[in-house]
Amino acid sequence: METLDYFRMEASERLERLSAGLMALENSTEDQTLIGDLFREAHSLKGAASVAGLGDVSEICHKMEDLLSKVRDGTEQASEVMIDALLAATDAVHQLVEAGGQEQDCAVGPAQIIERLSNLEPSSNATEVTSPAAPSPDVPTEDDDQPEATLESGVTPEPEPTPIPNPEPEASTPDDPRVEDSPEDEPPPAEEEKVSSPRVEDSPSPRASTSDSPMDTVRLGVDMLSALANLTGELMVAGDRLRQRLGTVKELHDLIRSECNRHRDAQGIQDILRPIATSARGLVDAYTADFAAVEPLITGIHEQVLDTRMLPVSVLFDQLPRFVRDYCRQENIRANLHTEGALTRMDRQVLEQLRDPIIHLIRNALSHGIETPEERRKLAKNPTGTVSLVTSRRGDRIRITCEDDGRGIDHKRVLAKAISSGTVTEVEADGLTAQQIENLILRPGFSTSEMITDVSGRGVGMDVVVGRMEAIRGTLGIESEPKKFTRFVLEFPASVATLEGLLVQAGGHTYVVPTVSVVRTTRVELAKLQSTCGKATVSIDGQAVPLMMLADLLGRAEFGGDASDAFPAVVIRHRDLQIAVGVERLLGVQTVVGKSLGDHLRSIRGVVGATILGTGLPALILELGQLVQDGGTNLRRFEGQDGASELEEELAPILIVDDSLTTRMMERSILESAGYIVDMAVSAEDALQKIEDTTYRLMVVDVEMPGLNGFQLTRKLRDDERFADWPIIIVTSLAKEEHRREGLDAGANAYIVKGEFDQSNLLETVERLVGG
Repeated sequence: METLDYFRMEASERLERLSAGLMALENSTEDQTLIGDLFREAHSLKGAASVAGLGDVSEICHKMEDLLSKVRDGTEQASEVMIDALLAATDAVHQLVEAGGQEQDCAVGPAQIIERLSNLEPSSNATEVTSPAAPSPDVPTEDDDQPEATLESGVTPEPEPTPIPNPEPEASTPDDPRVEDSPEDEPPPAEEEKVSSPRVEDSPSPRASTSDSPMDTVRLGVDMLSALANLTGELMVAGDRLRQRLGTVKELHDLIRSECNRHRDAQGIQDILRPIATSARGLVDAYTADFAAVEPLITGIHEQVLDTRMLPVSVLFDQLPRFVRDYCRQENIRANLHTEGALTRMDRQVLEQLRDPIIHLIRNALSHGIETPEERRKLAKNPTGTVSLVTSRRGDRIRITCEDDGRGIDHKRVLAKAISSGTVTEVEADGLTAQQIENLILRPGFSTSEMITDVSGRGVGMDVVVGRMEAIRGTLGIESEPKKFTRFVLEFPASVATLEGLLVQAGGHTYVVPTVSVVRTTRVELAKLQSTCGKATVSIDGQAVPLMMLADLLGRAEFGGDASDAFPAVVIRHRDLQIAVGVERLLGVQTVVGKSLGDHLRSIRGVVGATILGTGLPALILELGQLVQDGGTNLRRFEGQDGASELEEELAPILIVDDSLTTRMMERSILESAGYIVDMAVSAEDALQKIEDTTYRLMVVDVEMPGLNGFQLTRKLRDDERFADWPIIIVTSLAKEEHRREGLDAGANAYIVKGEFDQSNLLETVERLVGG
């Protein structure tokens, strides 16, 4: 690894502590211990940046250090303005570090951040506080004991510090091992200091012992651990094959003994078979003993390697307080984030998949769950709402509950939206239970919001959450009571490296279906098949359940089983529906080691991995929910729809309207990488000329442009009946609520703020409006 790689790891950890500490400082402006810790973090980061050759980062950290030094000395007091500026500086440093110091790749340049920090006026109510002398600047330092890895660091939680000459000891706090002191030249405190940790609850406890030698630990890359996990997975498969070979030898021994007994009266045959039977018995005993010794070793190695990939969920939770703080300030609401079970450990791969769903749930809780302080007072609630994340583990399954004490889900509003969008009919709506109504918000693209914005409403993004949970073989449940609470319950395995799978056969091939998605298996009798709305259904527990054939879903028309009278089926629950999937044969349940298909095959819908069976043959691991969803779409396309017009619509380009070359090219790159055809216009007038000659699927429009602005362009298009229904997304730097409202009034379908812009946000919005 190069110096910059090591610095990225260190910077990620220090910036996380700086961000959490600055938010804690808002509520504890006189906490000298906390102020000292923040000063030392900025000082150490400055020195490390100098070593890594990132001058801009070093200069920003130097300005942060100066401000924190004044706060520590009592010449200034920590104010809201100062903390905002320091938090903005941590964001800028993070971007610079990720960009390798390339200023052009950052949203805000280092010069702007440095100027903002330099122009902060001294607080009028600053107090004189005697404090230790400031440490000497520009001393590159490094922690003796590195904290556990964050998601961004790409390392495992078994770190090793970069060796430096004569490292000085540091003190880790009892409350939070991730908050560490960098070596300082200032004298030690007179008494033991305790850090008031700004992090979420249940932060990891300190290590039981501190190593005196850096050789006692080693830092490994995730790629190396993944390779080790794959090798141990292969070892487990080899163990399964040995078990099968042992079974074959036993069968051979039993066959020889059977022949001996059958030819008991034939002495010549007995003389031949007895030695063979004795040798076979010896082989069975030897294989049994060897396998009994090897099997626990294989299992132990596999478990130990997988354990090195495990991280506490605090790695994710620690990033959320800043998100909640910034959102509440932006939307003028009040909310606290409460967390429990942050020590719960899970596979890094699972943790990465959870990040977007958790942020979606928190954002929705804040945007449509938590009321304004005035509304909460009228309801006799605390003006400050609460959003809680509670994590628990039972066996190899983990549960995360995200709950808010806000408005709850408005059933009437959900039903009205479902009926107007054609999700359900009025007749169907009358028979829905409360749980079924709540499950409607999990449908793809469903939202009760008037307009899609960068802040998702309740339901916007919920299909994304469901999709991510399905990818890690998890489930999502909803509970709600109007005006009281909304609770989302996520359940998923702690690791996706191994899984229990049901082996099925379809089209002459063997596939693996994770048992977690299977409700039951059944046998379908052809004579009892029913037809509902022209679709085949089977009666299960008195209910008509849709029936699809796995061979059809996989594009294999042939059926290799004997379906003259009946055939087996796997009943799954996909979101709020039960669906039966017919197969040729059920081959039993087996624990398998899942393997990734690689980036070039990752986009295949319904296939989440592959494995090697005990027979030595490969098999694909299927996500039947995705296959059923796609299969249903394909069936609907065959029912009287105009395929030519649909194809024409899918080939129509997306028009980007923006006067900034950088923004146009960035948006074009994102959309084209997702498979869309893209055209560009440099102004509203240019766009109006283009739409006269070309039909577009969707328009992405900036607001602040020469001539007509984006709001005016949107209104002009909505006044023309030819373009009244065209999806329009406004992407702008205008972030105030009054601007969002103007975009809605103008007729935009979505509003994304450039400061909060990311690739997934744009793609999810485009897909929701026009389909992928």
